[in-house]
Amino acid sequence: MSQAKATAVSITPSIRTVEKSGARGGTNCGTIARKNRPTFGLSAHDIRPEPFSLSLVAAGNAITAGFNGVELHSASGYLVQQFLTTNVNLRTDEYGGSVENRTRFLFEVLEAMRSEIGAQRLAVKFSPQIVFNDIEELDADEVYPFIFKHVSKLGLAYVQVTDGTGKGWHSKLRPLYNGVYFANAGFTRESGAVLLAQGGADAIAFGTKFLANPDLPERFKRGAQLNEPDKSTFYSPGERGYTDYPTL
Repeated sequence: MSQAKATAVSITPSIRTVEKSGARGGTNCGTIARKNRPTFGLSAHDIRPEPFSLSLVAAGNAITAGFNGVELHSASGYLVQQFLTTNVNLRTDEYGGSVENRTRFLFEVLEAMRSEIGAQRLAVKFSPQIVFNDIEELDADEVYPFIFKHVSKLGLAYVQVTDGTGKGWHSKLRPLYNGVYFANAGFTRESGAVLLAQGGADAIAFGTKFLANPDLPERFKRGAQLNEPDKSTFYSPGERGYTDYPTL
């Protein structure tokens, strides 16, 4: 995918030129191509050879390396979710326009990965209407029920949903899915237990709490105080903020 040996390339569903913070270039859900990192939109001809082959190789390699499974990241404004959006996917071919077309890429990648590693080793994550990376999903109430009615038939290991907006996505989507459902975003030990008791999820996923508390299950078990995550270290290199949080 690189155009030159040391040049990374950002891939987007389609190209549009925008201005933001004085930079100019093709969007990656609002992220402007940085210097020496060109951005280009995928043509219909590009779609299957590039992301498909990379997804298959990555999934196969993960299983070969001993991973229990692979979660397709259709969230956080990255490539798969970009195809679902109303502000980044500007395509006019079979991958753009209607809900059926905008979800096509997701379904085709899932099916390809399922064929490679099996449904029981495959999961997928969603974050409806997340504002991260400038995502805009004006018809999310139509898109995600459509997606869930489809993925419910695939026999996946689980689906994970991040409701970062607090708009009640778990109550909207859980009833549409007949498999294992993980709920994510903003849960405490107590609120997670309540949702589980109500049948609103099969498991609660924790992100930053686990990062800051590598012994999180034991802390929950004891009712111990949690470390606060140091947000200044997020997405930064080095061990600080990753492996140096104290344990009990």
